Amino acid sequence: MNDRADLTAALAALEAGVRELDPAEAPAFVVRLAAIMAAAGASLVPGPTPADGTGALLNLQEAARFLGKSPAWLRRKAAGGAFPCARRVGRSWRFPATDLGRYVGRMRQVG
Repeated sequence: MNDRADLTAALAALEAGVRELDPAEAPAFVVRLAAIMAAAGASLVPGPTPADGTGALLNLQEAARFLGKSPAWLRRKAAGGAFPCARRVGRSWRFPATDLGRYVGRMRQVG
């Protein structure tokens, strides 16, 4: 089977599995799926992937939407050091999607 057929089969299995997902497992599943979507979406934007292996970089608005917070909240937290993965690029911020996914997973376990 080729890669495209493998992806199609995987997506079909994923759709079937979502219907049977235990509600307690949903938060972790959604976080993992969001990270996959961010990586797939990054392929739509031209430019190199960071060499340090962090994967897709989200801008402030994308990262805030991913976290379900306002951009102002995220900017304050990033400037205060709450997100050590955040990087300043000129006057804007960039956030590795994989690190944000881990952050959301930790927050779900705590709260």
